[in-house]
Amino acid sequence: MGPELPSLLGSFCRIFGFVFVEEILFFYLHRMFHTRQFYRRFHSVHHEFTAPIGISAIYAHPVEHIVVNLFPLLLGPILLRAHVVELWFWLAIATLDTINSHCGYYTPQSNPAFHDFHHESFRYNFGVLGLLDTFHGTLMTKESISVY
Repeated sequence: MGPELPSLLGSFCRIFGFVFVEEILFFYLHRMFHTRQFYRRFHSVHHEFTAPIGISAIYAHPVEHIVVNLFPLLLGPILLRAHVVELWFWLAIATLDTINSHCGYYTPQSNPAFHDFHHESFRYNFGVLGLLDTFHGTLMTKESISVY
């Protein structure tokens, strides 16, 4: 893409694409890292925090950080040839969302209970938005269970 700013509609469509790519890749890669061979070697580092805090969002084995965190985040902008401003915007939003989902505080933009429950149970809520969790039957909400 050239140095001129992209149109607002074009940026919106590409950022929607980034979200779509990240949701798919993060869900399946994260779920793969919960299998026995990947969990023990890599993902157990991240799950040392059963009650996550903001900094625990990136507390991970380097292999997991590259494969599960960075690859899904960056593939959309690469495939859709993001303008540098779109990339910066996307990285800022994704970083804030990741920190918010691990912070334990409820804000108008974030409900950390979704990801907190993942850190408590390890078998539910693998995705970012919950779309693929709904599809695969791994979505668990506060309303879904009586003990939580």
